[in-house]
Amino acid sequence: PGKQSIPSSEKIKLVYLKSHEVSAHYVYRAIPRIDSKVYLYAELTNWSDLGLLSGKTNLFYTNIFVGEAEINADQTDDTLSISLGPDRNIVLSSVRTHQAENTPSFGSYSLMQEFKIELKSMKNYPVNIRLQDQIPVVMNDNYSVDLLEKNEGKLEEKTGIITWEFVLEPKEKATKTYKYLVKYPRGVRVAVN
Repeated sequence: PGKQSIPSSEKIKLVYLKSHEVSAHYVYRAIPRIDSKVYLYAELTNWSDLGLLSGKTNLFYTNIFVGEAEINADQTDDTLSISLGPDRNIVLSSVRTHQAENTPSFGSYSLMQEFKIELKSMKNYPVNIRLQDQIPVVMNDNYSVDLLEKNEGKLEEKTGIITWEFVLEPKEKATKTYKYLVKYPRGVRVAVN
């Protein structure tokens, strides 16, 4: 806020510039296909009023240093998401529970896969969860993918991403399942991951 005198030295000197208290919406995000950890994010709205600059920032959660993050102030989104790192008090597991390859019908084969995702909270308070996974996306008219079960998830057709948003109560375990069917032409090998 005012002029500062910074003596030259080999030591790093921290200079106070400005402090803001902002309200944030906290959400736990999990993408089991990418990582088996659940991450806490602070989502800030009206962040453009803060006059932030892009760069590294030190993150403190409940007055404990949790690490560094990169702030991209050049984005155009209304909400700025800042990762506060993984939380070991929410356990995530994802397994393929069923896979079946069917015999040809009308010259095509099909492969059905089913997945089960479980989240268990060790917290003493409810938390907001955003869980995402993905089904294959068709790039060729000779193939098709049908989502048979999504367990209340929302499917984005273009990307194949299924999103579940829900509240996980204290000490609660939540299970989400999804199942899809891939149809493909005869004589072709399909690798679905």
